[in-house]
Amino acid sequence: MTATGDGAEPMATEEANSTAAASNAPSASPSSAATPASSSSDPSASSVTFENVQVLRLREDGATEEKFPGDANSLRAEYDPEGMLVRVLAPNRTSLQEFLVKERIESARIGTRAIAFHLDIETIMIRFKDEERARKFTQMVSSIRYNTQFVYFSCSPTRL
Repeated sequence: MTATGDGAEPMATEEANSTAAASNAPSASPSSAATPASSSSDPSASSVTFENVQVLRLREDGATEEKFPGDANSLRAEYDPEGMLVRVLAPNRTSLQEFLVKERIESARIGTRAIAFHLDIETIMIRFKDEERARKFTQMVSSIRYNTQFVYFSCSPTRL
């Protein structure tokens, strides 16, 4: 289920951190790890956070290697007028990478617990801890790619 078109543009960690700071996102202090993730100071903005994800890089030969060590990272999906902003967060909630999921992003579901994204500079695979979380995230991506209505975003952050 791969669509062709222009890929998402990943942002470097420094750019992602400056973007987060500009949007009044929580700092990476130890106390912020215990509080729910909030996307911005705008009350209409919302996010869904998926805990315990593994982020892998897909090599040219199809083999995988860990991009960010461990499976304690989080994935935060935030509403964006152009689609969905996906942020990969370290266990201490610092932003490791972010990219925008739009209608024309190349993605493919892999098995029952993973999804791959072809970005401009690399291809990454996100592996979820269980099938239900993976299904919910892939449905969110599909709803953006096929321009259908979805109700995953609400006025308050959600943790899965």
